[in-house]
Amino acid sequence: MSWSITVVDLQKNAQEVFREDIVAKFLSQHPEHFNDLCAAMGAAQALGLSAATLAGGRTPSPYNDDEVVMLTIAGVVTGKDFNATMKSMIAAGPDAEALAEQERATDA
Repeated sequence: MSWSITVVDLQKNAQEVFREDIVAKFLSQHPEHFNDLCAAMGAAQALGLSAATLAGGRTPSPYNDDEVVMLTIAGVVTGKDFNATMKSMIAAGPDAEALAEQERATDA
């Protein structure tokens, strides 16, 4: 079972993640999901991220062993809206700076 949440302006909205309805949803999915969310939030804040998408999951091991736990933190340091920043980066493409440089050289 997996989860994800995007936090826009992490420093300003960190407490929004701990709203009662969000906590209840996480606890209803798995008793450790909320603790996993807290760990991911702590790591995002420790990394100095300003906006992030936090994701995680827990699944039983196929070998009847312990659970497999995963956490993912994808964020930006200066952007306040992670989704908007990622959309603009994707729209620009990997060659955006090289193309802009070529245009500047052509215009000169």
